[in-house]
Amino acid sequence: MWNGQKYFVVFLDLHTEIKVEKVSDYILQEMNDSDLRLKEVGYRFSGKSRIERMTVIPKKILNLNSGKKEKTLSTKSVFLVSGGGKGVTAECLVKLTEEIPCKFILLGRSPLEEEPEWAKSVSDDERLKQKAMNFIIEKGEKPTPLKVNQLVRNVESGRTILQNLERIKNAGGEAEYVSVDVTDEKKLKAAISPVVKKFGNVTGLIHGAGVLADKLIEKKTQEDFDRVCSTKINGIDALLKSIDPDKLTHLLIFSSAAGFYGNAGQSDYAMANEALNRIALVFSQKHPDCHVTSFNWGPWEGGMVTPELKRFFEERNVEVISVHDGTRIFVEDVTSKRQSNPILLIGNSMVVPKKQEEKIGQLKILSAINLENNPVFSDHMIGENPVLPVVHAMSWMSDVCEQRFSGFKLNSCKSFKVLNGIKFDKTKTAQYFVELKEIEQENTIYKELEVKVSSNFRQGNTKNNQPRFHYSSIVSLVQQSTKSPFLEKIDMSNTENKPGSSFYEDGTLFHGPKFQGINKLLNINEKGLVLECSLEKISDSEQGQFASHSFNPFAVDLGFQAMLVWSRLYYQSGSLPLKINKFEHFKAVPFITKFFVNISINDHSVTSLKADLNIFDEKGLIFCRISGAETTLSKSLNKLFHKK
Repeated sequence: MWNGQKYFVVFLDLHTEIKVEKVSDYILQEMNDSDLRLKEVGYRFSGKSRIERMTVIPKKILNLNSGKKEKTLSTKSVFLVSGGGKGVTAECLVKLTEEIPCKFILLGRSPLEEEPEWAKSVSDDERLKQKAMNFIIEKGEKPTPLKVNQLVRNVESGRTILQNLERIKNAGGEAEYVSVDVTDEKKLKAAISPVVKKFGNVTGLIHGAGVLADKLIEKKTQEDFDRVCSTKINGIDALLKSIDPDKLTHLLIFSSAAGFYGNAGQSDYAMANEALNRIALVFSQKHPDCHVTSFNWGPWEGGMVTPELKRFFEERNVEVISVHDGTRIFVEDVTSKRQSNPILLIGNSMVVPKKQEEKIGQLKILSAINLENNPVFSDHMIGENPVLPVVHAMSWMSDVCEQRFSGFKLNSCKSFKVLNGIKFDKTKTAQYFVELKEIEQENTIYKELEVKVSSNFRQGNTKNNQPRFHYSSIVSLVQQSTKSPFLEKIDMSNTENKPGSSFYEDGTLFHGPKFQGINKLLNINEKGLVLECSLEKISDSEQGQFASHSFNPFAVDLGFQAMLVWSRLYYQSGSLPLKINKFEHFKAVPFITKFFVNISINDHSVTSLKADLNIFDEKGLIFCRISGAETTLSKSLNKLFHKK
């Protein structure tokens, strides 16, 4: 039990060589972790003696197509495909054939037989049912709904398979259908043997077969479990044993977002699909030259997702994948250079956030922070001291709020104040408290919290044990993100064309390589400036405890760097952030992508600078904006900003 939550479940994976006496420490550490989003945590050796903590969190991939085509895929490629005759798997094959005409051996349980005379030339659903009913009556049997529907399904299934075979042929590929139980290794190998002789050795596997038996867990039967799990797990095992896995260039598995997130009524289905993810990971480690991807699909439009079910998903903010988008993602992955991580998640959680029945009151969360666990801040030194950037403090506070309220995302931070900035001691671990107090909620879709960061750490003599406050803000959370607005009337003329590197070299900016994102200064005047920017990828291990899951703090930091550039030009002074009236977040700024920073000056003097900031893309779509950013100006800061 944790802060009113009845259950907090986490899977803990410990390396077998970790000493027994340390195991209890790691268990206690996870029991006291405030981040309820984490469902899996692992501890492994990194180097000779250091223990590294690993977690599983989804990250966005903006572009699967790296520009480098997969050289091992050609018109000679032969794919063995389970569940390939119908559904989304067939749609993916047709799309892939349009890109690269391959050969496909399609496997399915449905028999492909000649269409009965009574069904020929009948396309209308009602007429087809009537014809099936008449056929059963003619045989002297009672036309029960079960018998009628079974006959109709057989006809429709056969038609669909034949149509998809024709679509693949028309796109330039070759395909043959084999009716077989994909979980039976011996029958499978024998059934595909004639086609393998015709097409050549199998070079790719696509496991798309699946069975649903959705029920609440207390109503599940052993038969349900066996049927669902066998198709997925025994299926992939039989497929791999029916061919030579060392000759595979591609292993493509159709898993499900239900395996990653879980879903009500699908405990067996989730388990089976998560097993496929693990199989993909192990196979990729044993066969590093093989392109391995486990597609964790969310619900697809059409098929099992009826219009009524689609509306149900949309009401709960569950993304439904269109056939166009799903097949595009599949082809982009298969034809491009393989990803380093074989697990690809397409969609979001299908779990409905629990309704918060009452406010949390006041909650205090303890965090132990040191520089060793956050190496990126060695690139953010003022003088000789690594300092926590203001934007990372804001990210930290908003992230803690998101942890507490599952399903809610950052909307804004208001009245953010720097009360006493945090400096990193290179040898010590400091204890900090993040305090949350819920001050407003509206129909369970909007929450507003007062957040403060404090510590009991004191330098020098102290007469009392009162906390030292470092930052404060009002954080707003929403269940559904606000659409990004467009920025208008911004001067994008390139009148200065000054390289951004000059500001880091001449001491205008103190930031090290990880924070250096200014490509060039486009223009500057008394009213503001515009920068062209991009950021190199920064790994989660480098970001450490401040790895952000909401917005990109490194991009937002460039807004304050822009204010520093302006204050140095017009006042020959350094500057440091003091407060923000309002920070509005729409979507995260991606790494390795060009974007722009604009500041508009509101007020300025020899001691302070006030401005509005916008961070936006080439089309003018705003990632985030700050109203009323204020910095303090002082020429004494200049000597702390060393030239690089």
